[in-house]
Amino acid sequence: MIQLICLFAVAVLVVVRVPHAFTSEAARPAWWATASGVVALTTYGIPVPFTTYDLFLGSSNITTLVRDLAAVSAFWFFREALARRAGSVGRFGSRWGLAVISAVCVVSFLLIQNKGTTDVAFITNRLDQTFVWIYGSAYMASLIWISLSAILLAAKNWRGVQMTFIIGFTSVIIGCVLEIGYLTASHFGYGGQSFRYLAWNTSELPFFLGLLIIMAGVAWIAIVTPSRRRILVSKLHHIAQQNELSQHGPENLGVVRRLFSEKKMLARASELVRLLDKAQRHGNFHPSSRETYIIGQVKQFLTPDPEFSPMVLGKAA
Repeated sequence: MIQLICLFAVAVLVVVRVPHAFTSEAARPAWWATASGVVALTTYGIPVPFTTYDLFLGSSNITTLVRDLAAVSAFWFFREALARRAGSVGRFGSRWGLAVISAVCVVSFLLIQNKGTTDVAFITNRLDQTFVWIYGSAYMASLIWISLSAILLAAKNWRGVQMTFIIGFTSVIIGCVLEIGYLTASHFGYGGQSFRYLAWNTSELPFFLGLLIIMAGVAWIAIVTPSRRRILVSKLHHIAQQNELSQHGPENLGVVRRLFSEKKMLARASELVRLLDKAQRHGNFHPSSRETYIIGQVKQFLTPDPEFSPMVLGKAA
């Protein structure tokens, strides 16, 4: 069930972020992260059954590898989005790092003996094999590494939505550590099959809970914040009209179109703020407390705090 919720959330973000991903290079890593996340989550049997998915790939459990590579890519690209926000993509942000991690996963997977036919619990049912243990542990370790790096980047400006990312990635790390623990214990003979499934299900809970928390942070930036800004600018436009400071007629026809465009919306907001400030200085505008609050909120996102300008997805949060 939690996988379905995650899939729905990520799919919505993929659709919502498409226009911005095309127009802004800085927003593309976050979009690729969500797109890769969709690929990974669909392998859990929703909406296509796992057996059908694997049948398409040759019924040799390659779906497990596809899922894990897509998950690594999703984490990597989101980490890159955070790095761009922090202005420090650095060596770790190089796509060569992603290539190396992917190569390790592919090689260790190919070394697994007797892969057999389609098996939803492919890893859990073959933990007696050393390369299965290595593959599963390497995959989890790579997610821990990427998540730790993302936390360090988010911690540079830990207020607001950044704290959401820190909590989300921390929960993911807990899930990964639990999974490495059960993989290792099972490989070396501790517990039986029931222990394996119990430990597997236990480790998935904090992992997917962390994903949901991260997606909530992304949704706040991608959907809630832009919507709130447009509502504020729309109210500001209405205030200017009420005080006969904004022209009527043809100009109003383009207001909605302007608010849909991020750049035009910001330009319109700046124009309205200057117009209202000028009118107030000349004594032609006497704002109420509500109007003062709206103007202040618009000014706040036009001139963000230089010490905290969260550009996580290529645009201010």
